[in-house]
Amino acid sequence: MAMNNNLKLSKIDVSLCIVNWNTVHLTSQLIESIYNTVGNLSVEVFVVDNASVDGSVEYIENNYPEVIVIKNPKNVGYGKAHNQALRISRGRYKLILNSDVILLENALKNMVDFLDKNSDAGAIGPICLDKRGNIGYSYGNFPRPGLWILERLLGSLAPKFIKGPPLEAKPEINMSEKMEVDFIKGACLLIKKEVCEEIGLFDEDFFAYFEETDWCFRMKKGGIKRYLISDAKVIHITDASFGNVPDKAKKYFENSKKIYLEKHYGGSVALVFSWANEWANFRHKINKNLKKKNES
Repeated sequence: MAMNNNLKLSKIDVSLCIVNWNTVHLTSQLIESIYNTVGNLSVEVFVVDNASVDGSVEYIENNYPEVIVIKNPKNVGYGKAHNQALRISRGRYKLILNSDVILLENALKNMVDFLDKNSDAGAIGPICLDKRGNIGYSYGNFPRPGLWILERLLGSLAPKFIKGPPLEAKPEINMSEKMEVDFIKGACLLIKKEVCEEIGLFDEDFFAYFEETDWCFRMKKGGIKRYLISDAKVIHITDASFGNVPDKAKKYFENSKKIYLEKHYGGSVALVFSWANEWANFRHKINKNLKKKNES
């Protein structure tokens, strides 16, 4: 199973970067899927461990000695951890991976082939399937701050005409070979080395969530196109790391929204959104308490 690559001498096609936080079995499953589907591509695999307590580091080092493991003494977040691997990676393409992804046959090869043949494309993503094989959330639409604010202020009273496209979206089943998208889900995102050099790596102000949205928005500003292709598929289990800490996940998500808005639309917009969000959370709390009172 060990790769037949002399990494010090060979040209690396793809650097695969995985961030692990207490998901040793999922990360192991992902590594197996990489080696089972990589074919003739020359690869290097990085696992950045964010201070796991489930024996992840020891297990990966003992079972996959060819994997480059970076050990963090604390959880530094998703984007910052990926940057640690990206800075020392040598592949002409970089693959960003969640630990809860499984690569399916030819997914990586077909993504690499697409980028090889399409000079206008800077990044590409696959179709994400759930555990049952159904099409899942695979890409997203850039946020529309005005609509976000109105929806938080008005809640269920918001008329349909002010509601923008969903942040995360599922591709049409009958999509063509390729589809240009706003942002690619960070669960599995392949990017050209020169794009990383041109726009920089992940913004480390984002601890979790919206780092890939910000990355792709910066690509858009630089005239770099992002695509989804139908002949590359992966399984994405979702919420493997943060599923057991929903309160923390919500906090990170809301904080990253504010960082994104302030960065791209200014502090005033971010502040108005924060007020609208506080109002929405207060309204939700009141409605929840009233519902409990009526049920008792």
